[in-house]
Amino acid sequence: IEDQLNFEGDVLDGSLAVSASGGDGNLTYSISGAPAGVIIEPTNGQISGTISSGTAVNSPYTVTVTVDDSDTETSDAVELSFNWEIKSGTPIEVVAIEDQVNFEGDALDGSLAVSASGGDGNLTYSISGAPSGVVIEPTNGQIGGTINSGTAATSPYTVTLTVDDSDAETSDAVAISFNWEVKSGTPIEVTAIEGQVNF
Repeated sequence: IEDQLNFEGDVLDGSLAVSASGGDGNLTYSISGAPAGVIIEPTNGQISGTISSGTAVNSPYTVTVTVDDSDTETSDAVELSFNWEIKSGTPIEVVAIEDQVNFEGDALDGSLAVSASGGDGNLTYSISGAPSGVVIEPTNGQIGGTINSGTAATSPYTVTLTVDDSDAETSDAVAISFNWEVKSGTPIEVTAIEGQVNF
């Protein structure tokens, strides 16, 4: 099992589970060292529960899962361990951004923005990997600027947006990525034709 990261109050849905095979007869599962509120289903190894308030104080936890079979021997039981970090506060949630297509020289009007919530205190926004000329407003996540000439030559761009909160932790920052294609030349613009009436 990989190392885990959760927040106090997180509800575990059972998707975290121990995968084991072999042994004599049915396997049984037990857990020790887990954050308060975490349990394991002894017959199938599903880990569930709700992580209790206050568990961040003693984080990280070294969790040990033991798998034994149905014979009378206990010396053939197998143990595995992983680290489980618990954070207090509210996790940051960021809405994904769709891939973008623009032309060199396009002026971004700020309608493209990062939508995020949660975290402890004010959120801050940063951008990397964007076409030259693109900037982000660090306090509200609005993406603006004018896409520079010549940026089509190295298109497409893999753009990463990072959202962090105001606590001292940086490991709770959330990053999302999207592709940004920049084309050279002038886009075709077509003027709509008004409705016509003829006899």
